[in-house]
Amino acid sequence: MSSEAKQRLIRSLDGLLRARLMPALQALFDAVDENLFEMAEHSVNGRRQQLLFEGLHECRRQRARLQSETVERFVERLTDTSRDPVPGNDDGLSLVPNDELEESVAVSAAVDRCENAHARALHALVQRFASFFEDAGLDESRLPVGPHRLAATFVATCRRLDVETEVRLVVFKLFDQHVLGTLGSLYSEINLQLADAGVLPTLSASSPIPERRPPRTSEPAAPPARTEREVDEELAAETSRLVGLALNLLAGRKQAQADGADAASAGASGEPLTAATLLGAMTRVQRQIANHPETTPTAGTLKQHILQESERLGAGSSQLRQQDEQTIDLLGLLFRYVEQDRNLPEPLQPTLARMHLPMLQTALSEPGMLGDQQHPARLLLDELGSAAQGWSANADPGERMLSRIRSVVDTVVGKYEGDSGIFERGLREFRGFVEATRRRAELSEQRAVEAVQGRERLQLARSKVRQALQSRLQTAAPVPWVRQVLNRPWANYLVLLWLRQGEQSEAYANALGFVDALIWCGQVDGETEDTRRLRSQRAALESQLRQGLTTVAYHDSEIEDLLTELNGLLAWRLGEITAPDYLQRGVESSDAADFGPGANAEPELEDQPLPDDIPPATLQRIRDLRPGAWIEFTGENGEVERAKLSWISPISGRCLFVNRTGLKVGERRPIELVEDLEKGLARVLEAASLLRRALSAVVDDLRGDEQADGRTPDGDASAHGE
Repeated sequence: MSSEAKQRLIRSLDGLLRARLMPALQALFDAVDENLFEMAEHSVNGRRQQLLFEGLHECRRQRARLQSETVERFVERLTDTSRDPVPGNDDGLSLVPNDELEESVAVSAAVDRCENAHARALHALVQRFASFFEDAGLDESRLPVGPHRLAATFVATCRRLDVETEVRLVVFKLFDQHVLGTLGSLYSEINLQLADAGVLPTLSASSPIPERRPPRTSEPAAPPARTEREVDEELAAETSRLVGLALNLLAGRKQAQADGADAASAGASGEPLTAATLLGAMTRVQRQIANHPETTPTAGTLKQHILQESERLGAGSSQLRQQDEQTIDLLGLLFRYVEQDRNLPEPLQPTLARMHLPMLQTALSEPGMLGDQQHPARLLLDELGSAAQGWSANADPGERMLSRIRSVVDTVVGKYEGDSGIFERGLREFRGFVEATRRRAELSEQRAVEAVQGRERLQLARSKVRQALQSRLQTAAPVPWVRQVLNRPWANYLVLLWLRQGEQSEAYANALGFVDALIWCGQVDGETEDTRRLRSQRAALESQLRQGLTTVAYHDSEIEDLLTELNGLLAWRLGEITAPDYLQRGVESSDAADFGPGANAEPELEDQPLPDDIPPATLQRIRDLRPGAWIEFTGENGEVERAKLSWISPISGRCLFVNRTGLKVGERRPIELVEDLEKGLARVLEAASLLRRALSAVVDDLRGDEQADGRTPDGDASAHGE
């Protein structure tokens, strides 16, 4: 690279850093002002409150100077690769005051977190800057744009702050959040600028990186569970990495095509299209689409339509700037995936594919859009994709959801005028609609789950009580009347106790004790000791039977009749009367226990297959399923239904499925779900967001192209996996 080209690149990076760092520093000091004021206002210690207010005024007084000096000092050393250690990163031992030690630990921990979060992008930057400066020994601590250098610059600038340690720690903590925490998209842009300028253009951001040290902490501790914010940051970093990787692969493919072209085709002349001409051409295409939606070009033909419109605008060339062409090609590949994404219902594939043009216009005017996890255009596309994934005609008979998705897309496509506000408004309105339907769906889903849970608990209770009764009745030969009382009214009482108080409760144990006592009473042979025991238990047996029958809502007359019959049984066994005829009433077979009225109306809990009976791959797919997963079922008549796995029974393993409105659409035993998956009658939909799915698919395809062309792909094959 010539000296002049290097100077142009440095000036370009200078402008990019100034444009991105100044807003971040402004956000930092806005947060410092807000946090210090809130801390002072809530402080109950007068001295501490005074120090906090003094720190607040000092930060306000020095704010403008700190912001400008940090940026100036940082960018003026873009060509300096000397080591500039962050305080606290030295490995040597020295006596350091406690307040300085606390500050240095906070800063170095923040730097370590940032370097770990953006390890791949930084690794690519180190290689590119090492090539640019011809410095093979360059590392992250000497990287001109690295978090190490930025933190060292900020710490040095903040030395002019005359504040207490507590205030300085607040500033450094917020610097971690508002400045270091926002560097992911910046590093992606710097990598792209360097690649566009010819600095290792085919380098992949997923190339192997050296093992990194864990972030520093004040004391060793087990890593805490990841917070929602940390998960979001990890997803953002992964998405940014996928974007960078896809762009690098596109650049490599373009270079390979250029290398294979003949001299005539490689030497195309003319100046590249200006940004104004390109945006003007896209505006013309947008108007055509808005006026005639049926003429919407496919993802594969949109680029050609834009170039044709640029020619009609009088552009003397159809050549694109490298960065613009990469962006156009990447968006084309992403939306080509959307057009055929099997995770989306067929009616909504073309609908969401229409977001291609406004997303492309935004990506060209805002280069960091694809790597920005919180960009409203990205959020809207993913929100629409999430709603579409669970859509099916049966769950939306009035087509309210379908119409709303189409309406949002029509509004964005028809009214986009270069302002991201159209995405924000669409996102806000669509989320409001989804939230209203979500609350109703959650109530319906909760009722469906509770109904199935209640039914399964009842089945389990019946099964447990039946086992307890049959184990006792099969070891004795009670008269039919005893069997009938135990299998009907008393079994219902046992089931009720099992459900209300549990199998280990004292009440349930006492109720089983009545079963044993009644069976024994029917077998007393009239000996003196047994007779004495029977007389002593007579009142207790009557009391227990009355309480149990009352609990299961027997009528008073029915209770009195059974108590009379119980007394007849006891009188017969005491030898006071002959055996009453009613004692032989009922089913005599010990194998025919009917277990109460209506007991056979509900099926038994089904045994599940052993894991060894299921193919290992399918078994793993079942085990990986979690409530919330969406599955597409195809009926025997070819009708498609999308359903969410709402609940898995801990009792039987049954899976309950509901649709997007929360209504139950079916149940499956695990073996039935396995069979559906193996037959192709069920298909698990991917959980990743629409854009991440598309990016992963594009990277897979581009890597496949590399291998087919005989080029060696950079990076590991699993770098973009879920």
